[in-house]
Amino acid sequence: MSIFTGIISQQFKEIYRQAIDALLEDNALTIPCTLKYGSTKPIYCDNCEMDPIANRSSNIYNNTGPNPFEDNTICPVCLGKGFINSNNTETIYMAVLFNGAGWLQWGSKTVQIPDGMAQSICKSELSSRIKNADSIIFNGDESNVYTLAGDPELVGLGDTNYAITMWKRQ
Repeated sequence: MSIFTGIISQQFKEIYRQAIDALLEDNALTIPCTLKYGSTKPIYCDNCEMDPIANRSSNIYNNTGPNPFEDNTICPVCLGKGFINSNNTETIYMAVLFNGAGWLQWGSKTVQIPDGMAQSICKSELSSRIKNADSIIFNGDESNVYTLAGDPELVGLGDTNYAITMWKRQ
């Protein structure tokens, strides 16, 4: 019998879970992370009027769109097609580490950590959304676009309440 038998009680596990949950709250040690799911089905252009007979843009500004243009010139948003692809995004909050030396410790061994890697931790219920995303933008910075370097790994102390994910910069 080990001297450590019984140290990790159910009460200890509950305190651990509460502490990690508190760190992962939206206003704690997390940053906004925008998951990009890529293009979905085409939708009508919101910048020009649609020609229902030709099923394409009439190349007439609709007076409500984001990019005004002169009538009978090509709509700058849909390029005269009448349809645009909608980008499907979602913002979640995760704790993210960008400096690999801080989370890969191998004692006295020398390990080469590739530049542009990041590691995130979040609640496990976000793992399916993470796996379905094409890319992620950390903290709203368009220069921080990453893709999955592997599937989220479910972890916890006697459970799988959290997901740790590795990311690589695009």
